[in-house]
Order: sequence, then C-alpha cells, then structure tokens
Amino acid sequence: MVKTVGQAYEETKELEKKGLLRGRLEKLIRTQEKRLDVKHFGLPRLIVTMNIHDKPGYKNGRIYLQYWDEEYLYHELGHFYFDRLCKKLGLGFQTKEYDGKPHITEWWEARNCLINEGIATYFEKEINKGKDDFNDIEYPHTIKEFLHNNYGFLQKLYYNGGYHLVKPILDKFRVEEGCKIITLDLPTREEMINLSEYRERIPSKR
Repeated sequence: MVKTVGQAYEETKELEKKGLLRGRLEKLIRTQEKRLDVKHFGLPRLIVTMNIHDKPGYKNGRIYLQYWDEEYLYHELGHFYFDRLCKKLGLGFQTKEYDGKPHITEWWEARNCLINEGIATYFEKEINKGKDDFNDIEYPHTIKEFLHNNYGFLQKLYYNGGYHLVKPILDKFRVEEGCKIITLDLPTREEMINLSEYRERIPSKR
C-alpha cells in the first residue's frame, strides 16, 4: 500500500520522538564516508516538519525533511559536508547565500548555486549510481539564461548541470581536495558561458 505524505510524515515524527533517526542518519553518513572516501564533520540536526516548502533543505547545520527519504538525505548531507568543509578551511565561499530569495538574480549567485547543487548531487548520485545525463550543449550561453526562472529548467541546470561540472574534478582529486580546488578557483563571469572549458581547465592546471 502506497503511503500518503501525511502518513510518511507521522511515521518519521514517531521515529524522531523515539530517538531513532540519529542511528539511521549515522548509517547514511558511514555509507558516504566509505564510498566517497570522505570524513563528515559530525552530524547535522534533523528537523521533521510538514512546512518544508518554505524552508531550504539544509541550512546552518540543520536538514529539514517531511519524511525519511534516503536519496534526499544523501543530497542534503552533501550540502552539510561542503558547508562544514568551507568553514573548516576558512574559505570565504558562502555555500548557501542565495537561500531565502525567490529567484536568483546575479551571475555569482547562479555560479554558487551551480557549484553547491553540483557537489550535493555528487554526494547523492555517486551513492545511488545515478547517471551523468547532462550534456555540455545544454549549458546556457548567456548570463541571462542562467537567471531564467522556470523551475523545471533550473532543476536540470543547477542539479544535473552542476553535477556534470564538478564530477570530473571530484573524481580526479577526490572529494575533499576537489571541493577545495573548485572553491579556490571558481568560474569567472566569462567562464560561466563556457563551462566546459572551465571544467577542462581546472584539472589541466595540476
């Protein structure tokens, strides 16, 4: 029998009350650490809420969820890892500075969103054996296209396109070093309209 969102929410809230979510989350973290050769920086706090649509999936050490969804959690754990890594290294990259805005309106917000969602999607797809089904030709060729506010377009661009951008770098240098390299050498405004060259440039410099 297929559960409704409400039923799944109630079951997850019950697990939360019984203190059982922590153990489940630790298991997901161990899986990521083993398969991605990373070390997470502690545990994020899980907030189970029905009001998820007016909140980011991850913010300031908290992951918001309606119900237990491993694919979703693997993705948000990617945000948690990247956020904590940037703080540990003292990097100035603001991992979620576009949160709370209805639309992305600046080119650097688009860039940061692309990197953020790409890294988080890497943490999700590499565990679930997801495919890289994005092609270079699908990247925008103008900054204006990056700011297009059609939801379906943004989902594919920032999640799948972000993954397509960061995957070769994270594969070559491993996750922690790859994230550091990307953060210290982000795409410029000019490179945002030629991302395939940026993706090829980074590994060739090292």
